[in-house]
Amino acid sequence: MALHTTYKKIGETPLQALERLRKEKSIPQDEKMTYAGRLDPMAEGLLLVLSGNDISEKSKFLSLEKEYEFVVLFGVSTDTADTLGLIVKEGVSAHTKLSHDDFVCLEKKFTGDFEWEYPVFSSKTVRGKPLFEYARKGLAVEVPKRMMSIKKITCMDSKECSISDIVETTLSHISSVGGDFRQTHIIEGWNTLREKNQHQTMFCVQFRARVSSGTYIRTLAEKMGESLGVPACALSIKRISVGEFTI
Repeated sequence: MALHTTYKKIGETPLQALERLRKEKSIPQDEKMTYAGRLDPMAEGLLLVLSGNDISEKSKFLSLEKEYEFVVLFGVSTDTADTLGLIVKEGVSAHTKLSHDDFVCLEKKFTGDFEWEYPVFSSKTVRGKPLFEYARKGLAVEVPKRMMSIKKITCMDSKECSISDIVETTLSHISSVGGDFRQTHIIEGWNTLREKNQHQTMFCVQFRARVSSGTYIRTLAEKMGESLGVPACALSIKRISVGEFTI
């Protein structure tokens, strides 16, 4: 089977990672390629790629469980639920009531099956268009839900991070993203957050989770914040395994 694995870098789209792999493996331009399970531009990690006639096996790989390591930023939420989004809510001071025990409690609360809406900034098709097209134009559309299953989740670490450091890293990651993802306005929002909170901190909490196919880590991060009464988003996402395949 013509199955390839590659490490998608932060800033790359899956298609860019696929074309990079084509060059690295000297795969002919006329040979069809597809990825089995996308990763957002701000995410990194294992990407499975099929080529040639084996593209027909894609559904088999899409159904595999996946494992992620990710960091949730408690204190700010965005319209994409990750850092490549416009800031929609701030709650920097609210983090002071939280402790590591609160984050450990999320392990039990978020193990199981959940029916959640797709992120509005996602490629899920509704009435012939991906959801992100409606979101970018500010058009109302009914966002469908899907079952997302979290098999196991572990809180690995929690620490208070300087907002200045968070923003500096975030802007570095955003600068690596090509194409039009509203970067100018997004960068303005993060710079404003830094200016308003130069000496403040927010909790950065690292988790590891094994999940079903179709589970959005961005959505999980946002839901975690909601459960603690604090705006939250995914600060980083790394996919470390897909089925038996690992980085």
